Amino acid sequence: MSVLGSVPDPSRALRGELTSGSLRGEARQRGPVRDLVGTYDAILFLISPAFAMALDAFGTKGWGAIPVDIPGVDNGLSLLVGTGRVGPIIRASEDAPVGDYKFGRFLGTERWDGTDLFVPDNENVILVTDNLAAHLRRSHLSNLELEPAGIEAMPLAGAG
Repeated sequence: MSVLGSVPDPSRALRGELTSGSLRGEARQRGPVRDLVGTYDAILFLISPAFAMALDAFGTKGWGAIPVDIPGVDNGLSLLVGTGRVGPIIRASEDAPVGDYKFGRFLGTERWDGTDLFVPDNENVILVTDNLAAHLRRSHLSNLELEPAGIEAMPLAGAG
């Protein structure tokens, strides 16, 4: 199942900055309702009550859920929002190395708020800690695929 909704600003929705208490969606494809449901906006995902329970069971910090009313779909789906924050993702290059590194992506963790689920300042993506990722994998949630982000912590001065 895929859902299309009327989210005015997906980036703000991803970060939990919407003022609306609930959202309305429309099912554009039919099929089984999974624990993680894609939307027609690549950065937004809906979660089932089982997914929310898995986050709660871990004691996850840095997330929220906004209920979504989808006519004809009665299963309690909510929009997953990342309320945790972290500094920007910085891309190293020949012209702009990061420390001694001339390629790669690095996470500016100096502004990380210590949450388990967080959104970088400059990208519309949800990141999770390794421990939360392991817990979610053990939870056997349907339609969930976690992959390494390919982002390293900022190197220490002189490291490389």
